[in-house]
Amino acid sequence: MSTVTDGRLFMDVLTNDYDKYIEREYKDRKKTFDFVRGLAVFFMITVHVLMVYSTNSVQNSLFGEVIDFLGGPPAAPTFMFLMGVFYILSSKSNSLEAGIKKGVKLLLLGYLLSFLRYDLLILLEGTFTQIDFFSANNLVTLWEVDILLFAGWAYILMSLIRFSFKKPIWWLIIAIGVMIVSPFLWGISSNVKIVDWILNYLWGAGEDVYFPIFGWLCYPLIGMIFGVFMKASSDIEILFKSLFKLGLALLLVGSIITATDFNFHIGDYYRSGPGSMIWMIGFVFTWLWLNNKVIKNIRENRLFNIIYYWGKETTSIYFIHWILIMWATIIFGYETQGYMGTILLMALILLETYFLSKIYGCIKLCN
Repeated sequence: MSTVTDGRLFMDVLTNDYDKYIEREYKDRKKTFDFVRGLAVFFMITVHVLMVYSTNSVQNSLFGEVIDFLGGPPAAPTFMFLMGVFYILSSKSNSLEAGIKKGVKLLLLGYLLSFLRYDLLILLEGTFTQIDFFSANNLVTLWEVDILLFAGWAYILMSLIRFSFKKPIWWLIIAIGVMIVSPFLWGISSNVKIVDWILNYLWGAGEDVYFPIFGWLCYPLIGMIFGVFMKASSDIEILFKSLFKLGLALLLVGSIITATDFNFHIGDYYRSGPGSMIWMIGFVFTWLWLNNKVIKNIRENRLFNIIYYWGKETTSIYFIHWILIMWATIIFGYETQGYMGTILLMALILLETYFLSKIYGCIKLCN
């Protein structure tokens, strides 16, 4: 197999049917991906602790801004990009049914998580929980669009797109289209409850809609394309160098576009404009290259092994940490902690999540 540095091969991969590469198995699970996913989960947990427990002054401090950034581009966008990569490299991309089943499982898990971490507390409100900003008349489970629910819909859509459009260039066109049109769709509603429930997943702009499909779908679609390049390339290190160069170019392009209308393109983290999305894709590319360099040049150690483990067990760890964070508000309250309390709670939640995920893994093995 040729390397992807060949410009002609680059276009060949985009314009040829994916079926040309479907039989090429990528057996060596790239440690860089597990490492980066592990960091993404770590950053997500710390930023969620900050959001739930820290006072406004801590959240708006330099410390809070750093945690907030680490819980931004290196977290959800990177995680979603890698979801697309792993989809293509897994056997699930060979079967429409398998991909849809995986998506449905993630959706059910997402609904369960929303109920356990929010609505169960709402139902107990007035007894022992200190959370007082949710309304018992509006179940979060039905209206929230969190990352697990997005991942479920994304898996279904990736499967449908993969089997409907054989050439990766169409995936790229769809991803670019999603970037461009999303800002003009966010918040469109019908005032019909059941219709708005569906639109919520597509382009909702409510306070419980964190990851609408329009906007965030571009990341797994770009990840799918990179997964095809991995199958087509014989030298993964050269591929990573190409990824780094492309990442720098996208960072520059994204910055220039964003500068033309800062407020429009920055938006907020959950609904960013095209310039910001391009910038974040560029960041993901350079972040992958940087972490690949780190694990190649630093001897494997216990900390790295923990991060690898987190990267392989993202779903269970994500589920567990949110249950711990939200139910611990019964004890620690909401937005009450200063710097020391925030740091201690970050350490506590990280350790508890790690050990509980280990216990869960042992239970799964026993069964």
